[in-house]
Amino acid sequence: MKRSSVAILGMTLALGQASGAVILTFGFTDLSGSFDPHNGFPGSGDFRADAVDSGLLRTAGDVSRLGAGAGTANFDDGFVSRSDFAAVTIYISVFNNNGSTAQGLGLFTVTDDDGDTLSGAIIGTWVRGNGATFFNGDLTGVTLADNESSDGIFNGTDGGQFGLDLPGSRPYEGAFVQLFINNPSFFAHAFSDITVQAGAEIVPSPGALALVGCAGFAGLNRRRRGPTRI
Repeated sequence: MKRSSVAILGMTLALGQASGAVILTFGFTDLSGSFDPHNGFPGSGDFRADAVDSGLLRTAGDVSRLGAGAGTANFDDGFVSRSDFAAVTIYISVFNNNGSTAQGLGLFTVTDDDGDTLSGAIIGTWVRGNGATFFNGDLTGVTLADNESSDGIFNGTDGGQFGLDLPGSRPYEGAFVQLFINNPSFFAHAFSDITVQAGAEIVPSPGALALVGCAGFAGLNRRRRGPTRI
């Protein structure tokens, strides 16, 4: 299993950010990324990443509650094939693309083993790197919904859990970082089946943490590269 949200937390500490306010982290590796361009608007379109269990891409990760009531919900390699509900979906638009940066707006949802969800809105900036594309952004309107069994628990598919009674007032805010690899064209063409690494931190009050130095995020896991069609 890839301990991705632990790596996210460690990166933030290394950057000197205050971690005391962080109440929740999540991180997933080997999501399947795709891009659908908008006709007539070069460099713009819709990016999407999903948890999959297909070929070389077998998504894994975790969601961790920090502080009081701490716990980690574990999602091992290919977890989507072992659960009726568990999923990760991320949508981020691409617009105002100048060839090296672009703006993005979107949504994310992480669903646990029995249908409870962690979701919110994303706003931030795409940055062209050396053979890779990075995303820095903030989360707003983050909520946890106790669906299906109404057990008050966020459950991992492969063990681990934590209570949904997080401190502070909802909705929450946070910081989001995403990296997907092998996209030198920077949204010039459609692509699919690219491995994506994604992670975030959530705080209980206004003023989302700003994560910088996205290159460090690549250290989460580089053990596989999915097939690329650009």
